[in-house]
Amino acid sequence: MKQRVAVIGAGPGGLACAMLLAGRGVDVTVYEKQPIVGGRTSRVQVGDYQFDRGPTFLNAYAAYSRKSFYEYRSKTE
Repeated sequence: MKQRVAVIGAGPGGLACAMLLAGRGVDVTVYEKQPIVGGRTSRVQVGDYQFDRGPTFLNAYAAYSRKSFYEYRSKTE
């Protein structure tokens, strides 16, 4: 019997998971509460304007790393 999996969320992680599982022959169904896919990497439109929702999660580590670096640097000078 073929395996069936439900992936909740069509953001980058959910889509990557679904793609990898489907590549292994698993029957995958992706569920997303928004009318579009992309999660934090999607876009929202307000009137004539469009705004990217991300990629805050991709830059979060860099932001924390810089803060830590500057705090460390100021303590050592």
